[in-house]
Amino acid sequence: MKRTLLFTVLIFSIATAFAQPKLTSILHQFKSIHTGWQSANEDTFSYDNRGLLKTVGFNLFFLTTKTHGSIDSNYYSSSGQLDSTKSFRWSRDSNTWQPAYERLIKFEYNGARLKKIIRLTEGINSKFAEVDSFIYNSVGKAEYHYSFSKERATGLNSQSTRLISKYNTLGKIEEQTRQYPKGGVWTSTGRVIYKYNSSDSLIEKLQQGFQGGVWINGFRTTYTYNSNGELIEEFDERYNSAKTSWENRDKLENSYVAGKKQYTLRKTYFNGSWITTDSSAFVYNPDGTLKIFYPPYQGTELRTLYFYKTFSTSLDKVNETKPIKIYPNPTNGKFTIELGNTEPSAITITDITGKQVYTTKSSGDLDIDLTNLQKGIYLVNINSGAKSSTQKIAVQ
Repeated sequence: MKRTLLFTVLIFSIATAFAQPKLTSILHQFKSIHTGWQSANEDTFSYDNRGLLKTVGFNLFFLTTKTHGSIDSNYYSSSGQLDSTKSFRWSRDSNTWQPAYERLIKFEYNGARLKKIIRLTEGINSKFAEVDSFIYNSVGKAEYHYSFSKERATGLNSQSTRLISKYNTLGKIEEQTRQYPKGGVWTSTGRVIYKYNSSDSLIEKLQQGFQGGVWINGFRTTYTYNSNGELIEEFDERYNSAKTSWENRDKLENSYVAGKKQYTLRKTYFNGSWITTDSSAFVYNPDGTLKIFYPPYQGTELRTLYFYKTFSTSLDKVNETKPIKIYPNPTNGKFTIELGNTEPSAITITDITGKQVYTTKSSGDLDIDLTNLQKGIYLVNINSGAKSSTQKIAVQ
């Protein structure tokens, strides 16, 4: 289920990014020495009239016969926010979707920001709920990500963990620390440190464990790019604590043609030499979309086919910049700024003389408190880079 949800979110983000051909099917095949290419399973995708991902289906093949396996259905609010996802499995006995196998995922928001994900593994009658909740910093980045299971009858939490994320000045994650509660205190278990080059591309990922009050190196991945900024190598190392040194492990080497990845070679370090263990290849359509992916050979030749469709409906209604709203106006000093779906914005408030009285950054809705200021007219300046706006607000 988690795999399906992550894939759903990925496809959803791709589908809503640009008005381009939408992915409708992914077909996984294997090659038989007797009958040639045979289909094994298929992922299908459908969209609503706003261009939002509506369903993600999974079908199985028995010889040449296709049958339903499962389906995830997405439900959205009028503003296009994902409200819930329901999952069902197909019964071959009754040829119907079985509600007894229903799984429900609910999404809660604070303005435009995702606040909570609730997974009910047996639908609305589930005794337990898996909950992910998010707390954001002042610039709209998720700083704390809490995960826990909750017994719905008692409200008691169990198996709690949290992920703390730190960001650099450009908004890139530079450190993530995993913690769990021990004796009433959040205790670190591991962390990942990220480093970037001057082009803001990831060049190193360091994984460490926390033991005896100190951080212990575990694994390190370094990333190398060509002059076009294309990733050409991922190099994995393992830390040998006995020798206090890094040891070669694996690496991936990518090759490109006209900006498109063509091949990936996986190599393993053995007895002082790099040995190629497997490879994968990519084939593209004329419009640049992925057509065929040949994964590493696993005793059977495999391939994945991608199918698209250009829909007559555009994504303009979904992607258009919504107007910035400030309310209530006039106000007693407390008011809300709705930024819609603009980029992260710098917000500055000045009085009529131009004196700055408030400043912050945000990428979502923002509640402002100016009750400590004198009554009068103030100017709210909002700049998102691509768009700027200045509006008056009256404090009475």
